[in-house]
Parts: sequence; structure tokens; C-alpha cells
Amino acid sequence: MAATLCSLCNRSRGRRLCPALSRFICAPCCGAARETTLDCPDTCPHLRAAHACELEQLDPRSVEPPCPEVRVREETLRQHAPLLAALARALTAPADPIRPTDTDARQALEALTETCRTRAAGILYEQPPAHPAARLLYQRLAAVLENYRQNRLTGAGALRDGEALEIAVFLLRLAVTRTNGRPRARAFLRFLSDWLPGQSQPEEAPRIVLA
Repeated sequence: MAATLCSLCNRSRGRRLCPALSRFICAPCCGAARETTLDCPDTCPHLRAAHACELEQLDPRSVEPPCPEVRVREETLRQHAPLLAALARALTAPADPIRPTDTDARQALEALTETCRTRAAGILYEQPPAHPAARLLYQRLAAVLENYRQNRLTGAGALRDGEALEIAVFLLRLAVTRTNGRPRARAFLRFLSDWLPGQSQPEEAPRIVLA
């Protein structure tokens, strides 16, 4: 039987069945095109293996954290863990027709962080992202945050504006440190999805260096 050539380079032997193309490709083309020219589904075993390898090699301290002036406290994340989980679910809605990328999520979280920052300073100002997918994610996040805020207006569980900023910054830092930077990457979103199952009332936030 003749060897199947890679559908991308047409030179090397295609040993990997690419679910994005439904054709065989070689390992070098898989690595080069992954999440750049190919819109890789989360079910791809090679994508999962690559993400796992990238996370093992990742050193969060090597990445400049956004908003370094904001101190994210562990007690804030514990006290408002339901909000953290709800925001994560808003980013990772199953069967989402818009199929957002890590870039969309980061832009949405950047906009949410700025909204929280201005509100904490006594000014309510919103500037949603221009990209449609990022704008939709931002609208979901803002709605979740406002609903949580309204349900906890008084008492020990009330959400302060500064605490909302801490949570937004925490998620933004995750978005920056848990992605590989490829144009169509969903490593950060997959990281959130893996954290969420069985965490209907999470007691612990995803691990990250708090600064």
C-alpha cells in the first residue's frame, strides 16, 4: 500500500489524522499549523498533548503580569469563589456558536478590568472590545458580575468594587499566562473548562502566582 502523503506539504508521510482537515498530515506540519492556520478542535489528541507539554514548561514568573499595581488577595478569591466560577463559565459556554479564542477572552477581560478599575475609582465607564466575539464575551462577563453584585448588596458577602477588580485582574493574569499566543489558541479557555467540572461551589481558585 502506498504511503499517504501529508495533505499540507505533500512531501512527508502523513501519520496524523487531523480532525480540522479530516485528512492525514505529518508531525512538523501539525506543529507549524496548529492554532495558526488550522482551527483545531478541542478533541484533537495532538492538541491536548501539545497544551499539556506547554503547561509543563510554563513558568508564570517569566511573564509580565498585567496590572502589577493590583494586589490579588487569596481571601478575596475564596470569599467570592462562586463569582469566579460563574465568570469562568461565561467564558467557556459549551457549544458556543462564536467559538471564541484566547485572544477574544483576553480582550474581554481587559475591558472588564478597566470597567472595574474606573468603578473602584468612583467613575462608571465602559469601553467594550471592538471585535464581535470579544464584545459578546465582555457583555456576558459584565452581566454575570452585575447579577452577582445585585444579589450581594449587603452583609459580609457584599462585593466591594476593589474586590471585583481583584477578581477581574486574576482572570486576566490567567489569560496571559495560560495561553501559547497562537492566533487561534484556546489553551486558556480549555484550562478553565478543565478546572470547572465538579466545581459547582469551588473552594479553591486555579493556581497562579498572586502578585
